[in-house]
Amino acid sequence: MNGGEGGEQWWLTRVLLEDPLILNQAAALAAAHGPGDGTRLAVRQLLDARIREITRWPRDEDYARIAADLDHAGLGDKADVLRQVADGELQDQARDRWLHRYAYRAEADRDIRTDPRAGDGIDWSDDGPVRGTDGAWYQHGYAEYRDRRWFIVAVQGRGFGEHVMFTSYEEQRRWLADRGPTATGELVTPDLSPVPRVVLEEKILAGMLADPAMFAQAAVSLPPDSFTADARYEIYGAILSLADGGRQWYPGEVAGQLERHTAWLPERALRDAGGNGAPWTHAYLRRLMDTPVSRADAVAAAVAVAAEDTAAAELNGWYHAVADPVAGVAASAWGKLPETALWRQQQAAQTAEHGTAGPVTGEGIPGTQTPPAALRPREFTAPDAGDRWSLPVRRPVPPGPDGPVPRL
Repeated sequence: MNGGEGGEQWWLTRVLLEDPLILNQAAALAAAHGPGDGTRLAVRQLLDARIREITRWPRDEDYARIAADLDHAGLGDKADVLRQVADGELQDQARDRWLHRYAYRAEADRDIRTDPRAGDGIDWSDDGPVRGTDGAWYQHGYAEYRDRRWFIVAVQGRGFGEHVMFTSYEEQRRWLADRGPTATGELVTPDLSPVPRVVLEEKILAGMLADPAMFAQAAVSLPPDSFTADARYEIYGAILSLADGGRQWYPGEVAGQLERHTAWLPERALRDAGGNGAPWTHAYLRRLMDTPVSRADAVAAAVAVAAEDTAAAELNGWYHAVADPVAGVAASAWGKLPETALWRQQQAAQTAEHGTAGPVTGEGIPGTQTPPAALRPREFTAPDAGDRWSLPVRRPVPPGPDGPVPRL
């Protein structure tokens, strides 16, 4: 091995020296968290991800070369398997699909535009944020306001952030414990006003899973990014796929379709869903199916979500949820999102059948007209420390695996 004693530098050393930002991020992460196994693991994961991203190792040609060697060894069937994966284009597509799914969401009034753990007189727990079964991060704290103590949970999904306010510690802790990936049974639905966004979205999905006929009624007003945490997005995407072409679908089919759907998650996102097979997302699906919701409550939740997103779109001058080629807006990112294409088909089918794009309430759905202003894409920071992909409008910064993400 060369290097270290005046020899030629190891090739990976040159990779890191040519892109000093990686080393700076690793050093900043280590300094922010201090010594410990958790810090060492987080830094190693950051370096592994960055180096693989730059070197694309194993490369496409590595798999092609292995396939050729297997052919020479008389293992042609195994060689065919590796030859099929020698093209990395699918990995790029998977990454782009995941990356851009929330890039064009307008920000609602209660959507937290900055780090939900920063300032505002809230005393946040030292326990640190925890990952929920829905893919969002949850952090609890409390604050004194108008001579009253409020118990708060900051919820940070990739598409939406909010503060959920409780009047008692017991209610806060019960709901927070229920959000974990190891919780079972029906979901706890807190009696709060306003109803938290996460609860509204769960009522919609639980209603669809209990009564698939509701899907056709509600889906036309709910583009995929209406579901603002990754697990809910994936489950809704699975339902959209099952309903493609007006097909009648059944709740028992969703788990199988979800398995095919989560195969398109990039490696980092799959890890956030519990690893291979996305077990946390499947557990969340089962809990949604176990959660009783009346049709009236589910429809009311769909109307509330559509109204909130429509108001945000009109306020910010955005077209509702998707890029509109008619308005002259580039839609290349959205062209890579199959869920959006499926949703458009559902919307077009309803328009052809009913002459309107929105039968949730029997009336036209607001937000289907294109406001004059152009789309403004947003920036967000992925949940893991150092894993940052930027688009031009800042999203809240979710926490890392061992605590707050350092501002690199």
